[in-house]
Amino acid sequence: MIKIIIYAITFFVVVSMHLIINTYLAPFGIAPNIVLLAVIFLAVSKGPRAGMWAGFLLGLSLDVLLSDMFGSRTTALTIIGYSAGLLRGEWDDSSGLNQAVLVFLCSFAYLTLLIIEYAIFSTIQASLLLNHISLLQPVLNALISPAIFWLCKKIID
Repeated sequence: MIKIIIYAITFFVVVSMHLIINTYLAPFGIAPNIVLLAVIFLAVSKGPRAGMWAGFLLGLSLDVLLSDMFGSRTTALTIIGYSAGLLRGEWDDSSGLNQAVLVFLCSFAYLTLLIIEYAIFSTIQASLLLNHISLLQPVLNALISPAIFWLCKKIID
């Protein structure tokens, strides 16, 4: 029961932090994707099923709270969560370099999935998503990932 309460509190904190950082604390519009980092951490630490559910629930919460194309984040984060979870036990999760590389690749895949979804399902041009902000976010995510993974490990364990 305590673990469920900790996960629920962490869920609300992650979504709140993501929205606050991206809305108010993003210099030049560049901010890390806290939700994506949390999904990747849960996926590699708990497995593909946990990553998939974390991606689905966190993505759904962002889709409900944000006003652009509904379902885009849910789909992309679910796919990223499941895919990253397949690496559980197959890599050295204590290495900061490994964490940074994995987060960079997952961030780039997340951006690619969003662009594909917008190109297929939205009236907004997918090319509008490609700008200095979206291209720098995978780098920023990779740079802060070792610290975020360390913090998440302390909270979950």
